[in-house]
Formats: sequence, structure tokens, C-alpha cells
Amino acid sequence: MTDSTTSLGWLFPIPVWAWVIIISTTVALVWWSYRRFDIPTWAAFLLGTLRFTSLCAVLIMLAGPVIETTVRNEVQDRIVVMIDRSRSMSTPDTTDETGGMGSRSSRIRSILGNTGVWDEIGRGRIIEWFGFHDHPFPIDAPQSGSSTLPPESGNGTDITRSIGQLRIGESVNPTAGLIIVSDGRSRSRSTWDTTSSLRSSGIPIHTVPIGPSGETRNMGIGSVNQPGTAFAGDIIPVVVDVTNPGNASPDAELVLRDSDSGTVLDRRKIEPDRNEYTLVGESSVDGEAYWTVEITPPPDDSDVTDDSRDITIRITDEPLRVLYVDGYPRWEFRYLKNLLIREKSITSSILLLSADGDYAQEGDRPIRRLPLTPEEFRDFDVMIIGDVPSSTLSTEQQELVEQLVVDGELGILWIGGPYWTPSDWRGDPIESIIPFTPFADPVRSDLPVHMVPTDDAVQMGILRIDDGTDGPWAVDLGDPSNPWSALQWYQVINRDLVRPTTRVLAESVETFGSSGLHHPLVLMMRYGAGRSIYCATDEIWRWRHGRGERLYEQFWIPLIRSTIRSDRLDGDPFVIDLVPDQVQIGRPQRIRLTVNDADLIDDLGEIIPLRLESDSGSRRRAELMRESGSSRTWSTTWVPDEPGRWTVLPLDDSISPSASCETTVFDRSGEMSNTGTDHDFLRRISRETGGITVSPDDLSGLLDVIPDRSIISTSTLRNPLWNRWWMFCIPILILGMEWMGRRLFRLS
Repeated sequence: MTDSTTSLGWLFPIPVWAWVIIISTTVALVWWSYRRFDIPTWAAFLLGTLRFTSLCAVLIMLAGPVIETTVRNEVQDRIVVMIDRSRSMSTPDTTDETGGMGSRSSRIRSILGNTGVWDEIGRGRIIEWFGFHDHPFPIDAPQSGSSTLPPESGNGTDITRSIGQLRIGESVNPTAGLIIVSDGRSRSRSTWDTTSSLRSSGIPIHTVPIGPSGETRNMGIGSVNQPGTAFAGDIIPVVVDVTNPGNASPDAELVLRDSDSGTVLDRRKIEPDRNEYTLVGESSVDGEAYWTVEITPPPDDSDVTDDSRDITIRITDEPLRVLYVDGYPRWEFRYLKNLLIREKSITSSILLLSADGDYAQEGDRPIRRLPLTPEEFRDFDVMIIGDVPSSTLSTEQQELVEQLVVDGELGILWIGGPYWTPSDWRGDPIESIIPFTPFADPVRSDLPVHMVPTDDAVQMGILRIDDGTDGPWAVDLGDPSNPWSALQWYQVINRDLVRPTTRVLAESVETFGSSGLHHPLVLMMRYGAGRSIYCATDEIWRWRHGRGERLYEQFWIPLIRSTIRSDRLDGDPFVIDLVPDQVQIGRPQRIRLTVNDADLIDDLGEIIPLRLESDSGSRRRAELMRESGSSRTWSTTWVPDEPGRWTVLPLDDSISPSASCETTVFDRSGEMSNTGTDHDFLRRISRETGGITVSPDDLSGLLDVIPDRSIISTSTLRNPLWNRWWMFCIPILILGMEWMGRRLFRLS
């Protein structure tokens, strides 16, 4: 919205008091110049007026008169309204204005028909209307007294995905808030990426729950995510999503069991307000490990098929290939180097940059220089970057490392230091894989702190250190009263600099003081298909003084392994990678075949046929295409249209029949088979973004929480008048008239 006003202005403004003095002086000068002439009074007055006017005209020209046009530009803010149009909205379980039962859609129509509230919300701003089920689409704004909505056509609801596809934070108009009118059902219940992005942009989500409050009828295991491959003796995390945990009995537990022996590997009590749990297990078998995730005792509901889930994990003893580069022999380098050499499950190459030319570099596979080509970098699974300058890697090497991380072929572990990491990497190509924006002037804290894991680390099964207690973390490590476990310095990382896809795995606990600040110490970021981990201290070696090598090993070894995808541990000549491991019906899944045996690559064509078979007998076909710029990877994408357990089988004579993998396609929404509401999910996303949840009968509550985020800017355009020809004509004309008058009265 733009408007403008026009007024007279000055290049050289003269204050009022100066004008009074100037005008008074001019009047006195004119009076003095004509008082001595013997002419009629009216003639003296007329000639004096002409002279006074000409002098004022000259003064005005000297002040620089301009025409000022002030342009006021207002960028209106906007409100985005999302209306649920999935099939569950046709459920007749809401009360209408007459007290009778109506559908959820009819309740939405009555809400949108209250245009007085919506007019007030939209006063001075833009309201953008969208319908959604598994994706958003624009709809017409409600008209006065009525509202026409598209039919309930969606077979599934995905609230977080729909929010993401709207790209709300990228609009030209600032967004004052997002209003979601829904029953809360959503295939994807993972909100971290979406809510953290909106929260960082200051965009709250306000929700209006539709339908009767309460949990859905069925509780069960919605999805299970586990690594496809793990190393023997590893602590293996299994992430389980439980649907409708509020229906669980007080003694309900989630149990991870070895299917062959029946041994219970882990168990967690199911909490009414928690959906995601991480169970951990350990296996020493060589080959396939068969585990079962189950709810015990089984919930009393109509569907028993989702009360347990079988999973398979390949256990391998193939050593992990690690490249460790550091600048100087600090204490952390010395102890970590010895750990990598000593650890049988790791094949290490260690490069110390400060060493003399005749120094024998250490490791299981000593090297004298850094890798230069993609093939040389692919000879490693993990690269540990210590306190080294950015010039250690050339621009070409940094770009290679970044691409390998994007492709999931290389994991990165950073260990910060007092000199170069991370500040010296600022502005380099590899900066993007640091889990936070590197600071130009690192803030070093020399106050001792202790380390504790975050809830994210516990849920992901990372940083589990066993000290003989029942907890996932050694109590002594987080106890401020223990001097031996204190970290004597660390880099202070501002949480505002943490990148959106980063999770904080560990944070500080003050040894002295009570400020209550908890700074990130260990951060993990997903970058493409790979991972990058940053440790903000090099003081972990001090833990050896308290308990020897055990705590030190339990910290570093799992952290190093967690930087890589599980399939990188697999030594098979053919590896099939599925992203994601499990997929919802109607969502794309990427299938990628990697050939690790160079002798077999030439036997394969540009296209490899693929067959997908479900446990119900259904079959689908696809084609793997060789990826551009790669000689050993083929990929394709398919969109499953039927739930179940699917087996992926390449159909090529050169590929072993054992080169197959399984994936689970699930339809968590169950739109019409399970039509319950999930208002807790709506309250959750509102709480995580700073919004509120309002009743359909109290929409006016939104008026007090939606801020005005319109942007007003003004600019002034000056059009000068003093240099116009007619401005010069005015004093000349007046002076000419005075001169003629003086001639008339014989004064000149």
C-alpha cells in the first residue's frame, strides 16, 4: 500500500526567528531608501512594496525552495489459514448450533461463516486461505454469512509436510501467524524441523481443534526405525513411534526382545503424552539379528496387528575406516590417537600436521598426505578434523568432502580447538557442514563445566555411557561436585547460530555459579544423506583420570560410528540404500544401488530393472538409472500405493539374488478406519512455536495474540524550484516594475 503527500520544502532551511530578523531588516531598509524622496505617500508605499517583494524573492531563491513529495510505503503483514480437507472431516461427531450432530466439515463452515471475527483478524492485513490433506492447495476466502469449502477428498493428512510445502517464511509480506483448523490427525508426527524453523522466524502456529476431544480408539506401534547394519558389540538404537499412547494402561511397556532367544534387550514405560521412544540393544552374532518390538501387556483395542513389529539388523565385524587430521599434539589428540590405534573395530590413518618431515605418521594405515581425489576420500568412512587451519584442505578438496557428505559416503567429526577450528573455516566451502555458523571471534570459557546429554541424545540412543547404574549417562560425569570429570575449557556456542537441522546432543552444567546457562558441547547435523558432528571441547581426555579408558572409549567410539550411515559398514559387493528406510503410503522413497566391487561394474548396463514385492503378493516394477558422474551407483524413486512389507529385488544376472532389502510401507493416518481426533498434536505444535490453541467457539481469542508485523517505510523526493527559469523572471519582473515607477516619478 503506497500513498504520498506534497509540500513546500527548502534545501537550506532558515529558522523562523531568522526570517523575522531578515524581513524586519528588509522593511527598514526599504523604508529608509524611500523616506527622503518627495513623492506622494501612495507612490512611496507602492515602490517600497515592489522593492521589498523583489528582495524577498531573491532571499527565497537563496534558501533553495523545493517541492517535497513524501512517499509512504506499507508492506502489509499476512495471516495464513489452513483448513483440513481430509476425509476424516466428514465424520459426523460434532454438535451444531441447533444441538444436533453434524460433520466436522459443517463445524468448520460455521466457524468460517463468522466473518465478523475474520474481518477483524484481517483488518489492515492479508489473509491467505489454503485447504490441505497430505499437501496444501489454495481455496476461496469465506463470504459473508456462508462458506463454500472443497469436498473432503484427502485419503491421508500430513500437517507438518503441508506447512513445509507452503514455505511460509519466504513470503515478501511478513507473516504474523499461521492458523490451522483441523482435527489434528497427521501421518507425520515429527515436528522438530518444521517448528524450529517457524520458531526461529518468529512465526507462531495457532490451532483450532475440530471434533470431540480425546484420543483415537487404537493404540499401537506406528513406525520403527533402526540401522540396517551395525557393528558387533555396538549399542544399537531402535526408534519407535507409538500412536495414541494416552490409551495405554498404567503398566504398559514398550519392549525390545531378541526373537530367537526371547531375551529382553530393553524396555521403556509408555507415557501418556509421549510418542517417540528409543530402545537400545546389543548383539554379538555375526550375520542377521532378529528382534521384536512389542507393547506389553497388549492394549485392549480393536486392532492387534500393530501391537508388535519384527525388525532385522545385519551385524558385521567389518572395521570402520577413520582418517584423523590434527594440527598439533594436544592432549586430546594423544589419547584419541591411541584409542583409534588400539580399537580393533577401527582401521585408522592419522596425520599430524605439525610433525617434522621425517616423523613417522601413525595409524593402522599410515599416510603422508591428505586424499586428493574422490576415490582416495572414499577409502575412508569417517574423517575427524581437529584444530587445523582451513588451508589444510584446498578448495577442490573441501568441495569433494562436502559432496561426499551430501551423498552419505563420508561422515565428519569436528573437534574444536583454541586456534583454528571453527573460526578459520568461516567462508570456506566446507563451512556449510559445520552444525552452526562459525563465529569470527570464538568465545572461550575457562570456567570448568560438566557434560550431560540432552533428551535428543537419549531418544537417538547416542552418548550412552554405562557406569553400572540404570541411567543412560554416567552420574559422575554430570555431577559438579566431581573435580576429575570437569572440562576445564570449552567454546561458547550461541544457540542462535545453530543451523536448523542441528540437534544438540550434550550441553554444559556449571561447576561453579548458578546462572542456569547450558551451552551446547556436542552437536549433530544432518547434511544431505550424511552427518556432521561437532565437539566444542578437547577436554574429554580428563575423564581417564577418574575411570581409566572405559568412559573415554564409550564417549568417542559410538560418536565416531554415529557419523556414518549404517549401510557404509556393509562389506557386500552390492548395497541397496532406501531413503527413508520406512515410508508412508503416497510418499516417495529413493532406492539407490551401490556396487562396491570394481570387477562387477563393467558387467552392468545403464539401466537395471527392479521388482518390488509385498507380503500380500502385490508386485511393482521400476528401473534403476546410473547416476550422472558416478560409475558405481544407480538410483530411482517410487511412490508406494499399498501398505505392507515390501522386498526390493534387482533383476540383473550379474547381481546376486541375496542383494535385496526390505522396507515397510505404512498408512498411519487410517483416515476412515480410525477417525479419532488428536488435539494433543495441535497443542504440541502451537506450544513449540509460541502460539495458542483456541476453542472453535472462542476465535476472538486470536485477536489478542496476533501481532502487527506490517513494515512501513517512507522516502522523500525533492523537486528543486530555485533553478527554474520562471523563478528568475519573478524578481526581474518586480525590479522592472519598480524601475519604471522610479522613472515615472523621476527618481532615476
